Amino acid sequence: MQNIVSELTPLVATGQYKQATVELQQYLEQHPTDHEAWLQLAEWAGLAGLAELQQQAQRQYELVAYFNHRLYLASQALQQRQFQHCREILDSMLSDVPGEFRALALYAELAMACGDYETATEIFETLHRHNFANTKTKHRAIQHMAKVKQFNKAIDIGKDIPLPQLLEAPDTALAMAQSYLKTAQIDQAERIYMQLQQDPRLRHFVLHLLGHLKTFAGDAEAAANYYQQALAVHEDKTESYWHLANLKTYRFNEQQSERMLQLLQSPLAPQEKMYLLFALAKMKEQKKQFAEACDYYQQANRLRYKAGNNVRVHDSKQLRTFFSQQQFSDRSTAPSGLIFILGMPRTGSTLLEQMLASHPEIDASHEISEISSIARLLESRKQDSSPYGLAQLSDAERHKLAQRYLDYVAPLRQQGRYLIDKLPANCNHIGLIKTLFPDAKIIETTRDPIATGWSLYRHVFAEGHLYANDLEEIGQYYLNYEQMMQFWRHQLGPQLLTIAYEDLLQAPEQHLLQITQYLELDYHPDCLQFHQTQRSIQTPSAMQVRQPLYKTAMTDWQQVSEFLAPLIKKVESGQPTALS
Repeated sequence: MQNIVSELTPLVATGQYKQATVELQQYLEQHPTDHEAWLQLAEWAGLAGLAELQQQAQRQYELVAYFNHRLYLASQALQQRQFQHCREILDSMLSDVPGEFRALALYAELAMACGDYETATEIFETLHRHNFANTKTKHRAIQHMAKVKQFNKAIDIGKDIPLPQLLEAPDTALAMAQSYLKTAQIDQAERIYMQLQQDPRLRHFVLHLLGHLKTFAGDAEAAANYYQQALAVHEDKTESYWHLANLKTYRFNEQQSERMLQLLQSPLAPQEKMYLLFALAKMKEQKKQFAEACDYYQQANRLRYKAGNNVRVHDSKQLRTFFSQQQFSDRSTAPSGLIFILGMPRTGSTLLEQMLASHPEIDASHEISEISSIARLLESRKQDSSPYGLAQLSDAERHKLAQRYLDYVAPLRQQGRYLIDKLPANCNHIGLIKTLFPDAKIIETTRDPIATGWSLYRHVFAEGHLYANDLEEIGQYYLNYEQMMQFWRHQLGPQLLTIAYEDLLQAPEQHLLQITQYLELDYHPDCLQFHQTQRSIQTPSAMQVRQPLYKTAMTDWQQVSEFLAPLIKKVESGQPTALS
């Protein structure tokens, strides 16, 4: 406002009021929410003798000023976490002016603050369709889409932002790099990271991310180099030590080992100490010093453990009653071409995915969380007690949700007949998957429960899996999981294929033949050469599956069987949590 008034002051000073009103109206065409400019237009129109324009500008000033004041009140309510008051104001504003971009943008911020990511996503998509209204909202949309793992949408919104402009907003640049990385556009992600790491404020963090990028790409040497560079910048940010240890092929030298032990005695934040303890445990395990390794693992997991309902799976009497009455078909009028690989974590799902992704008729991508997003949406909106509210879900709504998923994965497909959705947690949503995609192929991976538990206990998960930090809870989770899967194995019969990790290691060709028959595909020998397949792998097993098959993971838990007594005792009890 101040700039345009200053520019037009010479016209007003010389009595050229009409010309001033013409140029101010041009400004208001681009900035219609500037209520002070409307008031100034009313004043100059009066001086120019333009009575009708004066009245129109005065009315517009009153409307816009009132609207802006309410927007300010809503913004203040949001800042003060008065969410209900903020919602009431915004609902009233959008009732008066449907689609007003600032109110919608603030509503998206409110939805994010309340954890209602589905609503925020819908609003940002609406704003994107209308090309947004300001740069700030566009950047917030990109950051939000990356946060809720809608990576293709983040890229679609931000792909036209020039790199120099993108780098001026580091949070947005990081979100774009993450989105490119998660959609296997590694070169694009690396290009952004290489620029961002030149900023001293971001250098440590971005070097660490570059380590991840190289890990996903299968370049262990480059990954180790970046993690070491990150530690050289901030040694007390110890997560890089853990990721070095988790490269599997990396070995700490004596100087590094001594330094890690020194750091352990220094005042570290609990999370930094936890990462360091996991790294030390891995190092001791590599040296076959199992007693010390177990001690470090126990200390690390105790720091990470949070008491709570950690062992629950998506199973209940209500769920079983509902789905036991469903007649699931394995045929669909419109083939989905989907393979869902699921099960407990650390049961060989990444290995199986890599094997199948080596088949020319099968595509694979990153771990896809879209089924979980759809599940959350349905649970938040359901009006009855049925799982996901499916009892009241119309065919039209079901088709819409199925199409939403297919649209999400469409950019991930290449030329294959099938696309793999490999996410262990999808075991909680088998009923939903079969409802949306009757023809979906579902493969469950299993593994000896003690070997699985030992692997879980030794890993740092980025999010979730809190049961993995306590041996007894791991055993309880396994029993609950097994109880749930027994229901689905019985309910789906041959529509669900279960593959044991140990069988896949002992007789890979035999079981790959079984799997390809289940998929109605011809067997392809490239599946046995899986370790030579070049693709981005973004799971904890990224390095293992780039090596030929090895069998040590089948029995390594036996070295520490005494330490695993709480896990073994719980599993042998065979008592899952009673269904509610």
